[in-house]
Amino acid sequence: LIAGSSPADTFYRAIGPAIEGTEVRIAEKDSESGEGEIQVRGPNVMRGYFKDDKRTAETFTEDGWLRTGDLGFFDKQQRLYIRGRIKNMLLGPSGENIYPEEIEAVINSKPLVAESLVYQAGGKLVAKVHLNYEAMLAYAADQAEDLRDNVEELLELARELMENTASDLEERRSEEMTRLHEIASGFLEDLKQRVNQELNTFSRIAEFVEQPVPFEKTPTMKIKRYLYV
Repeated sequence: LIAGSSPADTFYRAIGPAIEGTEVRIAEKDSESGEGEIQVRGPNVMRGYFKDDKRTAETFTEDGWLRTGDLGFFDKQQRLYIRGRIKNMLLGPSGENIYPEEIEAVINSKPLVAESLVYQAGGKLVAKVHLNYEAMLAYAADQAEDLRDNVEELLELARELMENTASDLEERRSEEMTRLHEIASGFLEDLKQRVNQELNTFSRIAEFVEQPVPFEKTPTMKIKRYLYV
């Protein structure tokens, strides 16, 4: 833990000031945005990797600061903000910095979205979205009478997708699968319009793609981005 705030002092999107006894700095700061790599040192920071001098040297600066790999900045009240991972940052058409994590936060805040991943392909931004199929079908069944008769079959398939147990997705071309994707397609088109209304022009998503099964995760429950980009 390097920064934070109490519930009473919470400020929108801010992590908070550095905790007592910990030093936090912004390295290689951009002259306009004030953004740079967040680096930290203090008694709560590890000294290095056990018997791995090479990795330790890569992780720490010569003067002993830990490179977090996160981009961030301080506001005038010395509250820390995190924009995203340096390695995940994308460049817009005119050189703008685009932070996938910020766009994903907007997408994930929408009803019926389970998780998402934003990446760049052919110079355009693409969002892979894994929907909460059960919630989507429950909502759709209330809106469309023709779904009510076979909603249980669709829900069973949806649970398989959410639990990643539908092992025959590539071969499965049942009527239920086709119908489920049709419904998802409609939700994704609506989602695209609503999300893009909240984003800067250079951060808008050109295409929303359905991710039928949950994304593969690391042991710390972060999406393995390299598998999908």
